Amino acid sequence: MMWKLSAEQFRDRIFDVLGRKQHWSTAHFNGSTVTKEQLNVHFRQEYAVYLRDFAVLLARIVGKNPPWQIRRHLATTIYEEETGRLSLGKPHQELFLQMMMGLGYKRAEFRDVELLSRSYAYREWLDEICDREEWIVGAAVLTIFVEGSVHDRDEVMNQ
Repeated sequence: MMWKLSAEQFRDRIFDVLGRKQHWSTAHFNGSTVTKEQLNVHFRQEYAVYLRDFAVLLARIVGKNPPWQIRRHLATTIYEEETGRLSLGKPHQELFLQMMMGLGYKRAEFRDVELLSRSYAYREWLDEICDREEWIVGAAVLTIFVEGSVHDRDEVMNQ
């Protein structure tokens, strides 16, 4: 049975999902068992799978012609990802690479990353979602499950 949710109910349901979002690696990263080399592999895979191309993935959703309000929001997000001019003044990919250099990794390590099998499968899945599914599925996957975090409720509610 389907029922219609108010905008506030829908928002709260999404925030409930995000509140349960926990990356499998968080416990490892918060502990002392992960080596610097393991972090390097993880960050390089993350960068190559979606961080570097996040705006490109979003642009594929825009190309499916969602309602203008959604297009505008996605276009603003693409602008921010590519320029950083709405926040810290640098493209998000560049901010990530600066963070990696702060951890002692070289920028060159993030060029021509060979994807591990699971990373490759995840990227293929993201491409499939963005290329072949309805815009709303792609938008949900990218903005909620890829980009969203357990902190989103607090950030939105405290604006």
